[in-house]
Amino acid sequence: PIPCVPWQSQTSGQYQRRVHGYERDLIKDIESETSGHFKRILVSLASAGRESKPVDKELATKEAKELFEAGEGNWGTDESTFNRIFATRSFSQVRLTMNSYKKHTGQDMEKAIENEMSKDLKRAYLTLVRYIQDPIKYYSEVLYHSMKGLGTDDNTLIRTVLRSR
Repeated sequence: PIPCVPWQSQTSGQYQRRVHGYERDLIKDIESETSGHFKRILVSLASAGRESKPVDKELATKEAKELFEAGEGNWGTDESTFNRIFATRSFSQVRLTMNSYKKHTGQDMEKAIENEMSKDLKRAYLTLVRYIQDPIKYYSEVLYHSMKGLGTDDNTLIRTVLRSR
């Protein structure tokens, strides 16, 4: 599981004390256990630098175009643009940007991420997109999949119930 969701309103210190219960530096742990663009998005999320400004339609349109140019509009992917927008803008702003992206390109952000990213980085951004679009649906799907089939994924079930409080 990729820990991309619970940090939106917590400082890394608060998360560190609540979850770990002992003195550890969350960012140092992430840096030592991950690499590349995946490390960058996790560190950005753990740093809790999300804005709380009012939603700005012009900014959403501008950043939707930037995301297109950073991904599908060019050969290769400029992950730093995705990181800047997804890790620092308010969820309402990112939601509006994703809507603007779909309006501008005819494709939703999930599909763009599926096409442009891979492995853990793709899972991280898909988690963010799904949570930002609809947190209740996101948690419902996680819970459903943790209980689907033979046996229950107790770790995912417990972690999700505790995080969603």
